[in-house]
Amino acid sequence: MSSQSPLKGSSLRVPGGSLDREIDTSETTRSTANSSGNAIIHFAGRLISLFSGEYLLLWRRYPNGGTIVFLRSLHVALVLFVGALLLMNFLDPKAERSFSLYEMRVQVLEHLTWFGAIFAAVYALLYARFSSQWTYLAGVYNQIKAAQVRDKPAPEALAEWKAGFIEDCDDLHLIRKDMFASIVHEWLTSESDHGPGVRENFDRYTPGGKTRREKIQSEVAAVVARRRGGYEPSKLRVVQPTDEDSSLS
Repeated sequence: MSSQSPLKGSSLRVPGGSLDREIDTSETTRSTANSSGNAIIHFAGRLISLFSGEYLLLWRRYPNGGTIVFLRSLHVALVLFVGALLLMNFLDPKAERSFSLYEMRVQVLEHLTWFGAIFAAVYALLYARFSSQWTYLAGVYNQIKAAQVRDKPAPEALAEWKAGFIEDCDDLHLIRKDMFASIVHEWLTSESDHGPGVRENFDRYTPGGKTRREKIQSEVAAVVARRRGGYEPSKLRVVQPTDEDSSLS
């Protein structure tokens, strides 16, 4: 008689009336393991997002740019600097285990150059990444416009391309930038320039579908309205010439 467990690598048959339901125990075990692995990966991703300052891009959905790069660099430099000081004190056998504000101030002053070096390195890395993302999107936009002015452009292909461009803008946290917001707003609201096809392709193929598209559409509309609001003639302040200006003329 075999000593192998009947559940290992086999199917368990459960009576169910006229039909028998088969439960693949190996598939159940594999599904449970995958769920646990996904939970660990999700937690690790949230932890990395916290330490890297990526959550700043999600807070009120501020667009990536110089301000966010500076804030993220400051955040990461501070986290790494504090972590380095804690590790140094933990590994030092001569260090006292009681907290001392005086000693902390001394160590911060002694190793302040570390903070500057970390900040400069992180800023250069994040800004280079931001610059490459901007260059990528600008290149894709130029390719779309070049294809659009050809003799026989394919409307369906252009609509799919534009929907993919909008998804990339959102994924790279640049969709609320003035330049990209105006492009996305025009493509999503236009009724003649492949607009309906862009909306349809985005809703069909993009994760989040129609809900995500409507959220993006409202956000870029707010950006465009704010941008255009600054140039309304009724809001421009008219500067009256002074006597000094008249004498100079």
